[in-house]
Amino acid sequence: MPYLQESAELSQQIHARDELRASYALLAAVYETQGNAVEALRYYKLFSVVRDSIFNIQESDRLTEASVKVETLKKDTEIESLKDEARIAALELEREHWVTAALVAVLVSLATVVVILSRYSRKLRHGSELLESKNAELARLNVELSERLHEIRTLSGLLPICAWCKNIRDDKGYWQQLEGYIADRTAAQFSHGICPECASKLEPDSGGRAR
Repeated sequence: MPYLQESAELSQQIHARDELRASYALLAAVYETQGNAVEALRYYKLFSVVRDSIFNIQESDRLTEASVKVETLKKDTEIESLKDEARIAALELEREHWVTAALVAVLVSLATVVVILSRYSRKLRHGSELLESKNAELARLNVELSERLHEIRTLSGLLPICAWCKNIRDDKGYWQQLEGYIADRTAAQFSHGICPECASKLEPDSGGRAR
């Protein structure tokens, strides 16, 4: 009994609840064995108080531990949420970079196409101008060729010419000098002179020299 009481006092001093509960339980059992119901009941009540205190402390510890776990889980969840938000922000930023790069590539392509089309348009205009110039040149040549053909047709065929005076009979039956006939049908112009043979016939004393 003295050892159990000393053990209970020491346990109470150092707040050793488990040892204090065990001491009260043994004291209650010893007093009950001795038939001292009053002391047995007193120590049993002390035992119950310590037991309930230990239980409350354990429950409080469990609640505290659970609360800590909940807080820790909440913090972990918040951290994961922040990580997810950071990953989402990174993905959004990367997507914006890709979109920007794609837009830049499209703009560069469009600029290249515009430059190519501009050069091609200039070439087309130059080709069109060159073609118009060639067409104008061809038209002019066609006009000249038509005039030449007209002249050729005008002077083609058999010409009825006088064997003595060299006058030519036109389509209406009139006799016309050679110069006038050709001048009416061509753009040719005549300048008159005397050949050496005719000059010798007209002026025998000139020695065959034409003036």
